[in-house]
Amino acid sequence: MLTIHAICCECLKSNSIDVHPDDYRNYMYNNQLVQNVWPDLTTDQREIIIGHRQGTYYCSPCWDNLFEEEDKYDEDPWPVDSGEAIKEILLTKMRCNMALRQLLRD
Repeated sequence: MLTIHAICCECLKSNSIDVHPDDYRNYMYNNQLVQNVWPDLTTDQREIIIGHRQGTYYCSPCWDNLFEEEDKYDEDPWPVDSGEAIKEILLTKMRCNMALRQLLRD
């Protein structure tokens, strides 16, 4: 088995899942959809694999917290100033990358 790790960009909690190496190679190099390769995994388990591949991962509680404000909007979930929204997304990605580098150094 192969252990896949993903670190939440918000709380920095590390989550992992064990997968068969052949399935992992199929997902990574044959552009298979995660739900087709691992149909029996839960959504949260598949998110660990997706986050590992993309380099950006949010655990379920942090994901819910990040987007609870968005749920309060009726029609338009984006703030009026979409430039600020894009800036926030980029800052979050940068913070995540910095946290990953720090954890890898430790």
